[in-house]
Amino acid sequence: MVDSMSNEAKKRDTKKLILEKAYLLFLEKGYDSVSIRMIQEAVGIGRATMYHYFSSKKELFDAVIELNFRATNDTSDVSDYKDTLLSEHLKGRIEKSKDGT
Repeated sequence: MVDSMSNEAKKRDTKKLILEKAYLLFLEKGYDSVSIRMIQEAVGIGRATMYHYFSSKKELFDAVIELNFRATNDTSDVSDYKDTLLSEHLKGRIEKSKDGT
């Protein structure tokens, strides 16, 4: 029982780390300039582990956007922004949050 709980916690931590590193890389370099390999290296995981959590860069990108919306309590529909360049959208969200709006 303890092993399965610690295993679940480890999976959540790995997924969270992937999302955090992907967010930073997408924000810094833009969607087109970031590869799955770059994210893997930033997290320190292999290809199989990455694809266990996310089957494609697009799926990971969508998860990063959704997480950002939840974190900023945005009431907009996430699907309205999925085709927007991440770097532009997230920079706008960060500036907006700095302003307190």
